[in-house]
Amino acid sequence: MKKFVYVIIGVLIVWNIFLTFEFFNQPQNNTTIEHNVVETTITGYTTDITQTVEVCEEKVVTIENYQDDVVDSVGSGIVYDCQQGEVYIVTNYHVIEGSQRVNAIFANGANVELTLVGYDENYDVALLKAATDFNVEPFVHGDTNLLKKGEYAIAIGSPIAKDFAGSVTFGVISGKDLLLSVDSDNDGIFDADMVLLQTDVAMNVGNSGGALVNLNGELIGLNTLGLTGSNVQGMNFAIPINELAYIVEQLMENGIIERGYLGISGEDVANLENYEKSYLNLNLELNEGYLIKVVETDGPAYNAGLQVNDIIVAINDQNVSDYAQIRDMLYHLKPQDTIEITYLRNNIEETCSVVLG
Repeated sequence: MKKFVYVIIGVLIVWNIFLTFEFFNQPQNNTTIEHNVVETTITGYTTDITQTVEVCEEKVVTIENYQDDVVDSVGSGIVYDCQQGEVYIVTNYHVIEGSQRVNAIFANGANVELTLVGYDENYDVALLKAATDFNVEPFVHGDTNLLKKGEYAIAIGSPIAKDFAGSVTFGVISGKDLLLSVDSDNDGIFDADMVLLQTDVAMNVGNSGGALVNLNGELIGLNTLGLTGSNVQGMNFAIPINELAYIVEQLMENGIIERGYLGISGEDVANLENYEKSYLNLNLELNEGYLIKVVETDGPAYNAGLQVNDIIVAINDQNVSDYAQIRDMLYHLKPQDTIEITYLRNNIEETCSVVLG
C-alpha cells in the first residue's frame, strides 16, 4: 500500500514539474494599447455669413468723387443691374453730388469712369452706368415686405477710404417702414418723406451707397445715413429695396423722378390717446385716418382749404387708415395731379380737390 502511495506522489511531482516547465516556456501574450494622436490644423472657418460675403463682395464698388482731377471724397456703390454690355451702379446722390467726374473701382481692381443716368435728390439716390470689358454680376434683389425685425443683416462698403473697400459689418434689422421727412433744398419746407429700414449694423463715412444684404445674399437696402451723437449708438438707416426698385425703374426710363406733394404733417388717428380724441370730439372707437397737425402755408393742402385738426379718411374714394397709405398713394402721383380728399371736420364729413405740388 505504501508503495502505491509513493508511486502516486511521484507521478504528481513529475506532473507539477512538467506544468511549471510548460508555463515558463510559453510566449508572453502582453496586451499593448496603442494611442493615436491626431493633430489638426484649422485652415478655414465657413459660416452662413462668410459664404454670403463671398457671393456679395464682388457686387459692391468703391465710388470716387473727383474735383479738378483729384479725388475729393469716397463712398460706396452697388452693382444693381447689367444690360446690353452696360453695368448700372446705384449709390447715394450725396456721394456724387457736385462731382466733376465719378469713377467706380470694382472688386477686381478695375477703375472705370461712370456716366450719370439720373438721380432722385429727395430720396438721395443716384443711378450711373459704365461699359466694362469684364464680367460683372449684379445683386439678386430681395423683398423688404418679407423682412422681420431681428433678422440678420450684413453691410458691405468702403468706409473712410478705398483702402478699406469691401469692409463687412454685421447686425440685425432694428425697424421697418420708418418715415423721415426730407428738406432737400434747405428752404425750411419738407419736400418728401423717405421710408427707411433701421439697422444696428455698424456704418462709417463711406458706407453710404453700399449694400445691405440678408443671409441669402439678396440686396435688401441701400445704406444711406446714420445718427450720431453722445446719446446715440447703432442707429443707421437704409433705403429698402422695394422703394429703391421703383426709383431706379423711373430713373432708367426718364432720368428724373417727380412725386406729388401735399404739404401737411400730422399723426395717425390710431396713435392718438383717448383724451386727444375726446378733445377733438372724436368717437373713441375711431382708429383709422390721418390727423393734420401742420399745414404748410401756400402749399397744396392749404390752397385747397384743409386745416389743422382735419382728419383725412379717404383719397380718391379709397379709405385711408394711416399716413403710410397716403404716402404710398402720393408716391405714384406727380406734381399738378388732382386728387379728391375726404376728411372729417368737427365730425362732419367733407371733400375737397387738391392740386399736388
